[in-house]
Amino acid sequence: ADSSVWGVVYQISPEQKKLLDEYESLGKGYQIFNTEVVSADNQCLSVYTYQAMAEFIDPQLQPFDWYHEFVLQGVCFHKFPEEYQEIIRAVQMMKDPDTERAARHQALLREFHQSLHEKQTD
Repeated sequence: ADSSVWGVVYQISPEQKKLLDEYESLGKGYQIFNTEVVSADNQCLSVYTYQAMAEFIDPQLQPFDWYHEFVLQGVCFHKFPEEYQEIIRAVQMMKDPDTERAARHQALLREFHQSLHEKQTD
């Protein structure tokens, strides 16, 4: 079936892909899914994405608040349509019970915001 989703395509090196595979738990929660996408300028691109493996999907789970914020900041940064941004804003989330992990990711979000501010003042 035809479907659409907004996203961002990056070109990465084999070394970067290896790191990303580890970070995304390739084979232990996620699998690679190859597909073709049409870019905003109508180019057909062959891409891959990480897709959750069926045995690891729990529809009752909600994303952690910091993860939700990463996704929201990404859709805003890349100027996705406002309707799509609203869909992301409406996603229910939960507080991360691992306070150390939450603090690490909140620090990354602060760095992202700081770098945006610096670019705007240059």
